[in-house]
Amino acid sequence: MKKKVVASISAVVLGTGLLFGVNALASETDESKGNEVKKQNVEVSAVGEDVSDDIKSIKSEGFDIALPTYAPNNANQVISTYKKDDGPEVTVSHLGNENDKENHKWKIKILQEKLPHDITKEKAIQVIEERYNSQSIEKIDVGEYQAILDYTSNKGEELNEIWIATDDYFYSIGAPYLKKEELINVASSIEFE
Repeated sequence: MKKKVVASISAVVLGTGLLFGVNALASETDESKGNEVKKQNVEVSAVGEDVSDDIKSIKSEGFDIALPTYAPNNANQVISTYKKDDGPEVTVSHLGNENDKENHKWKIKILQEKLPHDITKEKAIQVIEERYNSQSIEKIDVGEYQAILDYTSNKGEELNEIWIATDDYFYSIGAPYLKKEELINVASSIEFE
């Protein structure tokens, strides 16, 4: 049984203080509802040639795009990656499966933004904390980095997100149907810089 949800991600454009919104379709499968957290590697070399070429092109422009090495079985392929043409340097990557790609859906969305030189990783996290202070957010560690987690449920009512800031980049990893542990595992598998 598949359900559709219109999911919205907001990533902070820290350099200008504006919000950048991305709307897209997310999808749910029975596999994402199971109790067991399954591991499946996602390798850039395992993605389709068109996406692999997009990633190489983005990297050749000096943007060190980072992708997870773990994803649940139903989201084990990078199905698209692109870089915004205007404004701050932002890339968007979608993970899902072949059926998602054909139907223009996704299960995991990763936004990666180059931090302005005058914004520290601590300041970036502080901005997120202040912006989402009224919601039930949680501070967690993802590798050596402090992160903010906003998790509601894996039922698709809202987009669950983890925000992470490194010295050079700000990340938003969002998924409406993953379990909390799965979302944290995805974020933890990204090799930052």
